[in-house]
Amino acid sequence: MGTRALRYLAEARSVEVETDGDGNPIAVTLDAQRHLVEVVREEWIIQDQWWTTQPVSRRCFDLVLKNGRQLQLNRSGTVWTRIANITPHAQSPKTPPTTHAPRGEDWGTITRSGVRR
Repeated sequence: MGTRALRYLAEARSVEVETDGDGNPIAVTLDAQRHLVEVVREEWIIQDQWWTTQPVSRRCFDLVLKNGRQLQLNRSGTVWTRIANITPHAQSPKTPPTTHAPRGEDWGTITRSGVRR
């Protein structure tokens, strides 16, 4: 067997992001090209290592760009990282993603905001 360097499966990569006055992303530079953000599908905050003397807080965004590409970005302080490329699916970018009940159970369709349809 040959030797290969280990790498993280979901390795975060630095990315250049332009923001509006509230700190929300409005454009992302990928592969030296500027892409406008079509919609922020979801935003959340991760607070990690809260039990230590140096807790970490990251603001996360699930984005759809004007070209249809979907990304997840983190912002920790002033540093932006791309944490995932999301595979596009049939839903409209302006429609929130849905969560379905576990196999064998029928809860109906529940959106991420918790509203049943």
